[in-house]
Amino acid sequence: MAYCDYAGAALPSAAQLDALHARLATFPLANPHSRHAVSGNTAALVESARARIYSHLHTTADEYDLVFTFNTTHSIHIVAESFVFPAKERPAGDPQMFYTLADCRGPSYVYLLDSHTSVVGAREIVRDKVDSMCCLDELPDDWEKEGGKPSESTRSLFVLTAMSNFCGRKYPLSAVRELQKRGFSVILDAASLVSSSPLRLDTCQPHFVVFSFYKMFGYPTGLAALLIHRSARGLLKKRSFGGGSVTAYLPQQLYHADKDVFHRRHHFFIPFFYISNIAPSLVFEEGTPNYYAMAALREGFEELDRCGGIDAIHSRCDSMVRAAREMLRGKRHANGRPLCVLYEHEENPSSDTKGPTIAFNVRRHDGSWVGFIEVEKMADLFGIHLRTGCFCNAGACQKYLKLSNEDLKANFERCGDLVDLIDGRPVGAVRLSFGKGSTMQDIELISSMLSCCFVGGAAPTLRPPIIPLDAPVRARLESLHVYPVKSCRGITVDSWTLSASGLSFDRHFSIVSSDVTLTQKRVRRLCRIVPRIDLASSTLFLSSEDAMGDGDAEIEIPLTSSDDGRLGSAATNLTCTSNIQSKDVGGPSVSSWLSDQLDFPSCVLRRVESGDASPSRSFSNDSPYLLVSYSSAAVISASIGMDVEEYIRRFRPNLVVSGLPPFIEDDADEVDIDGHLFEVVNKCVRCEMICIDQSTGDKDPAALLALRESRRGEGITFGIYLRERDADSKSIRTIGKGSTVILSRTGKCKLT
Repeated sequence: MAYCDYAGAALPSAAQLDALHARLATFPLANPHSRHAVSGNTAALVESARARIYSHLHTTADEYDLVFTFNTTHSIHIVAESFVFPAKERPAGDPQMFYTLADCRGPSYVYLLDSHTSVVGAREIVRDKVDSMCCLDELPDDWEKEGGKPSESTRSLFVLTAMSNFCGRKYPLSAVRELQKRGFSVILDAASLVSSSPLRLDTCQPHFVVFSFYKMFGYPTGLAALLIHRSARGLLKKRSFGGGSVTAYLPQQLYHADKDVFHRRHHFFIPFFYISNIAPSLVFEEGTPNYYAMAALREGFEELDRCGGIDAIHSRCDSMVRAAREMLRGKRHANGRPLCVLYEHEENPSSDTKGPTIAFNVRRHDGSWVGFIEVEKMADLFGIHLRTGCFCNAGACQKYLKLSNEDLKANFERCGDLVDLIDGRPVGAVRLSFGKGSTMQDIELISSMLSCCFVGGAAPTLRPPIIPLDAPVRARLESLHVYPVKSCRGITVDSWTLSASGLSFDRHFSIVSSDVTLTQKRVRRLCRIVPRIDLASSTLFLSSEDAMGDGDAEIEIPLTSSDDGRLGSAATNLTCTSNIQSKDVGGPSVSSWLSDQLDFPSCVLRRVESGDASPSRSFSNDSPYLLVSYSSAAVISASIGMDVEEYIRRFRPNLVVSGLPPFIEDDADEVDIDGHLFEVVNKCVRCEMICIDQSTGDKDPAALLALRESRRGEGITFGIYLRERDADSKSIRTIGKGSTVILSRTGKCKLT
């Protein structure tokens, strides 16, 4: 495995987690707001964690107050909500908000175009408090000309990105002092920087510093830091209090006394308080702290020490990113055209100007773009874990991909978006990011993947020209398949009834472990679990071709709740795209049998919860039915010498039709099967699942690589999702092998 998403989160090591578990097993923790011995030990542990953070950042409690928060976004929002802006000066009715840095007037909020979404989003908190905003494409080269006039005021906010989470660009920390000279209170967003680079607050002293610990250690999550310089205490005003942040209050009067080891003030009839002389950690850390997460910081810092310390990690990551850049720049097609386009701010960046993050896209031999989703799928085949999209940084995406405001409005990017090309142009990128656990072998694996999947000349297309679906075409239902248990072996049937959720009992059950639905992506042995349905007794039978353990060769489970008196409590079972209500079924004996056969712990069988025998939902991912064409599969399977029946099984279809011209099904939006009408929901986007042999569980990339070659420029899709139109769950409807299938293009459905 090559993990290349350290900009998203670091990976905790086994040694780190084992050491933490061993310590917590013998060292009890409790709410530090109590007064008993365990509470006192916990409070001491929390303060020890603060001291370790100060040491790591080369500062002290005399310089900065440290506030523990939930994440970096939370830290930024605390400052934005509490910052004391002076009175606005802008004339009433003036619609202009955005100015250049030099022209900002009155209280202002400024950030870089290359900023995380959380930074930009904070403007909604302050927009009614400021006169002007500024989104800077670049920091000024000449501060005297472009930076505005010096000012003694500190009543405007500037959020400075220390390192871009999009491409790894490092912004000069010397800008902090220049901004402070011009009246800005500076928030340093160090979330990306601290994962691989040292941050010395003895030489650079912004008013506020924010970052999250999972970027540094991988664990704990849900814990971050907000450092507030002592000189900035008077810049914040809080309008509420919570548990642990006051010494006393009266419920029936506007009275409370702040908890403070430095200074105590009493407030009468004032619904807010300043913190000019009050430790912010005692004001902003409301409620019970996440003391177990704070305890885990010790093992996190020890993990950095095992890696040689942050300076050694920084040096190693710099070597990694240099090697990766050289590899990507050196990849060329047979015609000499470069394979990769890197998004960088300068030609030869140094470790002072670039961190261990690379954003790039891939081009084909003819110069056309490869969608980042296609790159991601190929990376999955090789065990490479990377990030694609815009990485919650629309500004950098817009800047480097040269997207206009209109482009962003029309094709706005969300984390996990499946749109990668619009009119042939990329709307996101591929990101590699390295960290404490990265190795040169990771880069070698990435190089192999790119060479195998994308470097080449004019590769012949496997796909014959499509015959337009100008008129309805007739086909035959060649085979019909039901998958009673999600991701397990299917059943081929001659005829079957339809229900509101699809084929009756299709994906009616799923296997979960720790409340996570298991699929073949995680447990390939699922394909060795063989189901059998006896409709007469309303029973599902399961057997295993591996016959692991000493239990029964076959187990049985009632198909419906009306036949089962052993149901457990209701549970929500998560599939790929939706939450399905389900119940545990079969009891401990079934769970034990599944765990033995799959060699996977804590397996539980769950069934869709419904008040009748025909539920309206199932555990299918996107749609109740998947239809594939035999002739389309034959074209692709022939190119790799694979039996067409085996190739079709890898797609796990419900309906296989024959007698169609290859790939004409892509153009249909309505399907008629013996008078039952189905609308086409979408094309089916394929993933590494089709690389798994459904008989053996063995995995090879040939099936997906061949499909990719046949679908160039269209995304890696095969088959179409169907949903029955106006399905009546109470009527008995049956389709079977040999049924007449009519595909048509009516224009009623909009396909993507």
